[in-house]
Amino acid sequence: ISLGLVGSEMCIRDSLDALRTVKRGDGPFERVVKVDTMTPKAMAMAGFIGCQAKDLHDARALELASNILSSRLIETIREKMSLVYSLRAGNMPGEAYEDSGLFGTWAPCDPAKAQQVVDEVHKIYGAFAKDGPTEEELANAKLQVTNNLDEEMREPSYWLSVLRDLDYRGRSLEDEKAEAKAYEPYTVAQITEVFRKYYTPQRKFQVTALPAQNPQAESAKAKADEESS
Repeated sequence: ISLGLVGSEMCIRDSLDALRTVKRGDGPFERVVKVDTMTPKAMAMAGFIGCQAKDLHDARALELASNILSSRLIETIREKMSLVYSLRAGNMPGEAYEDSGLFGTWAPCDPAKAQQVVDEVHKIYGAFAKDGPTEEELANAKLQVTNNLDEEMREPSYWLSVLRDLDYRGRSLEDEKAEAKAYEPYTVAQITEVFRKYYTPQRKFQVTALPAQNPQAESAKAKADEESS
């Protein structure tokens, strides 16, 4: 019976693979979206299509890269340029759909600065793709990632998220159990190579979501009209 269930599960998984594809052309992908909102805030989004969760080597390399880039983004865009209050780089490997991973940065900002924010994010990503991390940056990233995992892997919720899709996604429990120690062997060259693999013009994106109307501008106009009348 157990063998029959395993075979049935594999058959279902394989039969659905053709449906789990994204019909997407080559980038870069750029979009400006107008949103009806009462707040004079924009959202700047920039990044690239990342890896699949089952590609463990690449997923772990990009996780380390996201940790390093978060520090660079905060130092430059938040602290030096004061363009946003909060931002980080996030790595979200794809699971349900093939070639659907996402690596990017999202940040609320002044509408007038939204384009500048996405430009600066891509400058920092581009510099990382060119030169990679420093040895010190990589050592710090490994320490932070492994410390986070050491804490997370003590919680039942972590293992619930792993086990519920383990077989269906073709993942290995042995790989999952070794996750906390799997980051130590990575080198600067490996991180740089993996990042360059995905950070290409064909996979890059940027989106700026802007208020359809500017409440501040409308208020100023209304006041001016009132005074003139």
